[in-house]
Amino acid sequence: MLSNTPQRLVEMVRGITSESVDERHIWADVPGYWCDNGELNCDEGPVLAAVLAWATLIETHIVEVREGFLSSLSSLIVLDLVPTEVLELVTSGLSRDSLDISEVEFYDALATKLAEHRKRSS
Repeated sequence: MLSNTPQRLVEMVRGITSESVDERHIWADVPGYWCDNGELNCDEGPVLAAVLAWATLIETHIVEVREGFLSSLSSLIVLDLVPTEVLELVTSGLSRDSLDISEVEFYDALATKLAEHRKRSS
């Protein structure tokens, strides 16, 4: 891992968006790990959440990769680093009924956070 520099985020985005399934699989859980360990700041989190949301919606390897993206997003919501628009994108772009059982917990956390965001803004 790179030290706490902008280059580490560039490397992460490259890994998340790699053509290689193996590379995406390696990086899918890293944002959540960094979040859990306090290695993301308030400026980085929302940007990374947007990248993860996009990657989640286009990912074709569900259990191998998409689950990791959803897990990382759910870690980011604990620190309230996922903007409402990103939560809306993921929950409107994925149907809960189409998810693998391993993804449901993470999706539900995103949907719950979205409901909280909407409640605050009304």
